[in-house]
Amino acid sequence: MDEQIDAVVSSDARQVSALTEAHTTMIGQFKQHEKAFIEELKKVVAASDDTDQPVKLVALKSIFPEAATRIEGWKEKLTANTRILQQKHYQLVQLLEFALTQNTRMMQSIYNMFNEKNARYSADGGKQGVSPGIAINQEV
Repeated sequence: MDEQIDAVVSSDARQVSALTEAHTTMIGQFKQHEKAFIEELKKVVAASDDTDQPVKLVALKSIFPEAATRIEGWKEKLTANTRILQQKHYQLVQLLEFALTQNTRMMQSIYNMFNEKNARYSADGGKQGVSPGIAINQEV
């Protein structure tokens, strides 16, 4: 994500595209690994007893009490890393929204500069410029 942020800041469209594709691939791989991990957790929990324990990493503490501190460490590390990832994702989304807004403004300026001769008139007879037709995922 840091590389994506750097690519957006440097306005390198090719790098943004390549990193976005890589990020999408990694998300798919992560989901596969997460699913496999949950399946293994289900097997471990089911093998330990017949009760309906939730399939969570924390449930392993009761199954393996001798490793409770290690499991708690994993939980804390996963929580911290998830929080960092969410912050970076939010930062990237905000940066992309800012870039989109700035690009829209720049395109409007370029359009208006080259189309000064084009005009329309309001109902009261006043001259109004022709507004550009740029609206990407935004309310107009």
